[in-house]
Amino acid sequence: MSFFIDRPAAGTRALLVVVHPRWLEDSEHPDEFRELARAANAEIVGELELNLSKPDAGMYFSKGKLEEVVAAAERCEAEVVLVSEDLSPAQERNIEKRLQRRLVGRTELIIDIFAPRARTPEGKLQVELAQ
Repeated sequence: MSFFIDRPAAGTRALLVVVHPRWLEDSEHPDEFRELARAANAEIVGELELNLSKPDAGMYFSKGKLEEVVAAAERCEAEVVLVSEDLSPAQERNIEKRLQRRLVGRTELIIDIFAPRARTPEGKLQVELAQ
């Protein structure tokens, strides 16, 4: 949980947004991201795949693509939106304001999977530093 910004509470009903960035050769495969979400105990209530030609500096998604994400999240009553790409803190904050729900990028999702499994003091410290 971040101490610097006011974020919506996390939920388990998740919309998966798999982004296929055209500027990267390798992009997330939907099955791989779906398995990450399941490992984090998310209840997948919707999925959306988006092709993206270039990231927007402030919102990552173009205005039209962001509206698709918002509409899909509302339609499936998602509590959290999981995005297959890493977003900057500013992008996360801007998207969350528009979504009115929690947004989690790929790296944060992976950290959330490993956090409860950290047993040693060193492991717990590594997770805390990563968060």
